[in-house]
Amino acid sequence: MKIFNENRKDWDVHIPFFLWEYRTTCTNSTRQTPFRLVYRQEVVMPMEYIVPILRIYVVIEMEEWDIMEERLMQILELEEDRFLVVFHQQVQSVA
Repeated sequence: MKIFNENRKDWDVHIPFFLWEYRTTCTNSTRQTPFRLVYRQEVVMPMEYIVPILRIYVVIEMEEWDIMEERLMQILELEEDRFLVVFHQQVQSVA
């Protein structure tokens, strides 16, 4: 699908979407998102309100501790998986 063509007159309507994508995409040089570099935290994506993360629970002051604890355990497991993936990528790049 092509978003733009030479005859399109509404290009300015798409600018916020491109800026959002740019600001929330990790760059190769810094390995950070521009949003994180400015605000010192990652952006809260709209999807994170549908499938809440721990950060959202804290913001909305959710007091269902069992759910929060379960979610924290899921996040820790994901972090372990992410660490292993990065480790294996580094090992493969050296080999």
